[in-house]
Amino acid sequence: MKKTGTHYPFLFLLLTMLLAGSFTLPASAAAPALSAKKITLEVGKSATLKVKHAKGKIKWSSGNKKIAMVNKKGKVSAKKKGTATITARTGKKTLKCKVTVRAKKVKKTNKTSKKKAATIAELRAAYPNTKKDGLNWNPTSIFP
Repeated sequence: MKKTGTHYPFLFLLLTMLLAGSFTLPASAAAPALSAKKITLEVGKSATLKVKHAKGKIKWSSGNKKIAMVNKKGKVSAKKKGTATITARTGKKTLKCKVTVRAKKVKKTNKTSKKKAATIAELRAAYPNTKKDGLNWNPTSIFP
């Protein structure tokens, strides 16, 4: 007597293995993320934040517009010294970046000392004999 149907479990297993190898599950989409979690700017400077893996529109806002403002493209502009939080909303996800604004660096120049030296030299040249004439002239009393 012939046994029928004994090869079906083997074929079923072989077919399952072939199909499982050819089909892959889609990878889960990467979650949206900001290009930076915190930035530092000088007053008057700007930087652009970007949202990676964003789907749909992004709504930007600033927690303190007097310190830092953000436009609809994510460009952050530093207004005055302090800290502010920039928020990007995309779908149900809310992303935040802390912005620290520093005061402008002031460049120190030494123009006054050059001018002072030239003026003292000019005075000495103009009045070479002040002690002989009875005048007691001291350039440091005029230019401290």
